[in-house]
Amino acid sequence: MRRFLVLLLSVAFLSSLANICQGSSGGVPSSTPQKKTYTITPRKGKDAQADKISREEEAAQQRKEEELKRKRALTKKKKDALNDTSWDVELTPSSGQGKKLNDMIIFAEGKVYTENLIKENFLPTNYTITVEDSGKVIWETMQSNGTETIFIRGELDPSLKQMKGIMSQQRLEGTKDYSFLTIVKESYVPQQMEEEKAEEEDSIEQMKAE
Repeated sequence: MRRFLVLLLSVAFLSSLANICQGSSGGVPSSTPQKKTYTITPRKGKDAQADKISREEEAAQQRKEEELKRKRALTKKKKDALNDTSWDVELTPSSGQGKKLNDMIIFAEGKVYTENLIKENFLPTNYTITVEDSGKVIWETMQSNGTETIFIRGELDPSLKQMKGIMSQQRLEGTKDYSFLTIVKESYVPQQMEEEKAEEEDSIEQMKAE
């Protein structure tokens, strides 16, 4: 009987020991979560081609916007440089008949007018500017006194030192076309500014006399 009990206890001990060994060796599932891995499969065929085209279109659009921004900045710079200048010009009839005329084209306060035309009630008008790839500057305007219309187109070299152009006058008696060329370019000072400057100089002289 005693031997039977000893044998039974030995079997139970060996069974417990086997269970412990199995648990420590990974036989029992671990409670620690397993890290998942993902594999990204590159897009192929039409999808990859569509992505490439989309990137190229975005790059082209960006270059277009940058070029437009550059041209706008350059146009503004040229227009600012042209403002407050006056140009003595000689007008030659395009027909080759008739006498030449002298006039002055004036750019002031963002508008343009000529001394001869303003006497005929052609008031100062806005004008457009285009800067070509060569650097040449083109300006254009249209003026009217109510019954007659004048079209003017001028071309300036990149340095804004020389001007030439055409003037088409739609008169009541018929159309008169002229070409014009710069004789002299000068800085233009509006009459009001000249009067204010003269008053300021007079005031300084009076203060010195006192």
